[in-house]
Amino acid sequence: MEKKKKQLILIACLIPVLGFAIFNSLSTLSKKEKKGAPKTTSPDSAQQVEVPVSVSAPKSDSGELPPLNDKLVQMQKT
Repeated sequence: MEKKKKQLILIACLIPVLGFAIFNSLSTLSKKEKKGAPKTTSPDSAQQVEVPVSVSAPKSDSGELPPLNDKLVQMQKT
């Protein structure tokens, strides 16, 4: 009887949660349909920002980057 009672209590708690989840998903679908197409901005009104890019370590002639941490290189060799 105890197992059946626990199952009934669990089901009684999960049914409202399931109902809430279904209600939320249906309400968001109706909101999306009402909104229609999202607004787009024209390219003229958008601001272009240039971001400077800096390389932390220059490439050597062989095309490989120099090691950033000597201890890490030693640990990798061992």
